[in-house]
Amino acid sequence: MLNNGLLTALVRADAYDFTAMYLAGHGILERAELYSDEALARLRHHAPPAPGIRFLYPPISAVLFVPLACLPFWLAARVWVLVNLACLAAAVRLLAPYLLGSLDAEKRLLWAGFGALLLAGYHSLGHTLQVGQATLVMAVLLLGGLALARANRDLAAAALLAIGTFFKPVAMLLAFYLLLKGRWRFIAFWIAAMLVGAAASIAFFGTDVHVTWLRYFAAHHGAPMYSVSYQDAVSFWGRLFKWEGICPFPQYGYLAGPLTTATQVILLLPMLPLLLMRRWGQLTDRRLLAEFSLLLLVTILAANLAGIHIYLLLTFGLAAALAYLRQDSLTSRQFWNLAVAWAAAYCLLALPFQYRAPELQHGILVLAISTKFYGGLVLWVILRYLLACDHAAVTEPRAEGPGASSGPPQARGASGDRGYTLPRN
Repeated sequence: MLNNGLLTALVRADAYDFTAMYLAGHGILERAELYSDEALARLRHHAPPAPGIRFLYPPISAVLFVPLACLPFWLAARVWVLVNLACLAAAVRLLAPYLLGSLDAEKRLLWAGFGALLLAGYHSLGHTLQVGQATLVMAVLLLGGLALARANRDLAAAALLAIGTFFKPVAMLLAFYLLLKGRWRFIAFWIAAMLVGAAASIAFFGTDVHVTWLRYFAAHHGAPMYSVSYQDAVSFWGRLFKWEGICPFPQYGYLAGPLTTATQVILLLPMLPLLLMRRWGQLTDRRLLAEFSLLLLVTILAANLAGIHIYLLLTFGLAAALAYLRQDSLTSRQFWNLAVAWAAAYCLLALPFQYRAPELQHGILVLAISTKFYGGLVLWVILRYLLACDHAAVTEPRAEGPGASSGPPQARGASGDRGYTLPRN
């Protein structure tokens, strides 16, 4: 985080992903077409060279970068790093209660230090800071929306999630999860907030730019990405059968599509019954985080939507699994099996391997550059097992949901997990 992330971002200030956002802000100021390569080329003098950059977010999100576009790039890039650090602190604050709830002061300090070390060593975090991605912003919006929904503050949660959806469509996953849980009032507020935001965006930009963005977005994500920056089922099978000039088995290219679909189905179908098993009022804090993390994990593994930076969001699932391992009554064998699996998942997801080494991009060795995909599969197995084993009855059901008469998880002291234990065997 410090060397390849923070220091690189502050000293060099050449984050190429941030360049697209910065130029989009200039596009608003100069009334340029946001999704035109020609218009983007005319704005390039405002920022350092960054080949291949594109602004893929919805038009209204460009307004958020107008204040930064008023600054010279060298200053705006460093301010963006500080914004990301503030989002990192907020995300840690929102995630910590799920891991540290019900601990005494001494154990809380030890686990907080352990969690900080694990997060600081997470490769995607340094990568996010270095390239200037907005993943930390999304982490805050998702965790904030989850905490507000937990506290039954549906209007505030819906407004926050609508902002996130207009920023990055992946935020819709939280709305889908709450829909599965029957949070109809939240869904109504969210749809209303989305309609208000869409009306404001159309009034400001017009309809043509939105049609252009939809086509632009569909074209970009419709073409499979097989480079090492993508660690999902689509890229995994594509690297074996479809990556031109590199794949070891091009003669079996027809297998890439069916195998990708089969992988996606295998990941998705066993997950859905687990998400429907508990009603909203029966959820403990750790199960809430584990369920949403599993949905997020399956989406990242199945869809060819984002690069390595999005794997930062899998820290939610790692934290949820740790909360189960720490608090539940497990047999010694269960605990050590799960602990070893968790450590394997963390190492595969967090450690920076030599993805771009030329030796790994020839023949069967291409399998070695999918380590984050393998780590995601291990984490999927862990979360699914823990959720499937979580059969204990609710000791204190709540009428309106877990946050009906209390605040977010951290405000209640204990993590709300009383009565939930894994079976000993």
